[in-house]
Amino acid sequence: MNRTPKKLYHYCSVESFFKIISSKSIWLSNYGQMNDAHESIWIEQYFDIVKKKFVDEKYKDFQEYTIPTYGWNKGNPHLFCLSEVGDSLGQWRAYADDGKGIAICFTPAVLNIQFDKPNRSTYVDHTLGLVKIEYNAKNQKAKVEELVNIFKDIYDDRENELWEASSSFLGISLATESLVIKNPSFSEEKEWRIIHTPTTNYDLSEKNNHSISQMKFRTKGSRLTSYFEVDLSSKFNSKLIPEIILGPKSGLDQNILKAFLETNNLSKTAIGISTSTYQ
Repeated sequence: MNRTPKKLYHYCSVESFFKIISSKSIWLSNYGQMNDAHESIWIEQYFDIVKKKFVDEKYKDFQEYTIPTYGWNKGNPHLFCLSEVGDSLGQWRAYADDGKGIAICFTPAVLNIQFDKPNRSTYVDHTLGLVKIEYNAKNQKAKVEELVNIFKDIYDDRENELWEASSSFLGISLATESLVIKNPSFSEEKEWRIIHTPTTNYDLSEKNNHSISQMKFRTKGSRLTSYFEVDLSSKFNSKLIPEIILGPKSGLDQNILKAFLETNNLSKTAIGISTSTYQ
């Protein structure tokens, strides 16, 4: 388990900043809207490990179940992206309106979201997790090998009883792991992400610790996309958001900004300015 930083930053436009603060909530967006074309499928380059480990004829049924089960369990994850770094030029450019936006600092301990990979479950709280992204290719491969070896041992030990269950659980485990590994070219972002893995058979009308909404929809340019809203109003104060950092091209009036923060119970939230000279 990775040690969670005391602070994590969300880069966004002024418009998104306004929506987060005024609604006292965060929006977890459909993973298909992320800027990585291989989002959630990067793991598939390591599937040759599965094929080589189960190459013998006796594993034929096991292998035929594993990969389809992976596909069935990928579902439709929704994400809210954060970074360990609060003043990153690359992220100002990519995610904060080319430097005119804001980095919102969140305190993970106050968010109180499990520091673990979520899973598709009938228990709503199990479907939400805060996790660190793994960029190192060696570590990614080692994790896949670890999972393959665990479930191969189960199969070899109790083939007649558990071959189908072990192949299914390997597929599910690969689907879960796919949420947290990413192309190493994005490593400078030092990303953590809040991930929600919705299912069709849980009841969001029942009480859950994180007040996750039903699926909602919005437009993004010419596209229509889905999102889930996580209500933070019960914990929305300067302990949750201890600081915000203005981008290097920010044109915000700080007096108005301070008044806006105070109106939204963030009077003790510090306002910082990027040290970048990007113009």
